[in-house]
Amino acid sequence: RVHGGHSFNLPLLEPMVFSSFALVLAVCACFASAAVPYNYSDLVCWKATVDRGVGVPISACPSSHPDLDAGLCYVSCNANYTGVGPVCWENCPPGWIDEGALCREQGSIKTIVRGSYGRGVGIPMVCAPNVPDYDAGLCYVACPESFDGVGPVCWQSCASVSLDPVDGGAICCHNTSLCDTKIVDLTLGLPEAVMRAILSGGNVTAIIESVQEAV
Repeated sequence: RVHGGHSFNLPLLEPMVFSSFALVLAVCACFASAAVPYNYSDLVCWKATVDRGVGVPISACPSSHPDLDAGLCYVSCNANYTGVGPVCWENCPPGWIDEGALCREQGSIKTIVRGSYGRGVGIPMVCAPNVPDYDAGLCYVACPESFDGVGPVCWQSCASVSLDPVDGGAICCHNTSLCDTKIVDLTLGLPEAVMRAILSGGNVTAIIESVQEAV
């Protein structure tokens, strides 16, 4: 296709677009991780980040409800009782067979009624002690002090940055107005960096320079 005097082969252009976009994101991530906000002369700075690994499903019961049954956690039953859902059933004596609400003497038709009592409704499982942070259905290891977890990433709290206490997502700012301005600059700058990367034909130096101007 011809546009503005330039000829573009669209099937060949698509891989270049995706690869250039991926490289721009990679360079941005590099700058974000490298620009750790410890230079307090800056009025806008990138948050430091820590990778805390993938999350795992909830798998534990709290100490107040330690008995797991059918995906719910219950309080423990008294001695000589076994829990089935919200009910604690008395154990059958030796030589007797458990038949639900009854115990039947082995080799006989003689039965006795099992004692029972309610132990309350079950509660959902929680995160295990080694992965105590719950986020969006998964459990993660705790973040370092002054960091807040969002999925697998721990982000530095802006409250810990004395000069830049205002939270702006991936950045910390001296005030809200600066955050708003920087976010607009990033929103406008990154698409331009992607376009420059495409037009550069994959020139890594040109892409890095474009990202530097954008961020």
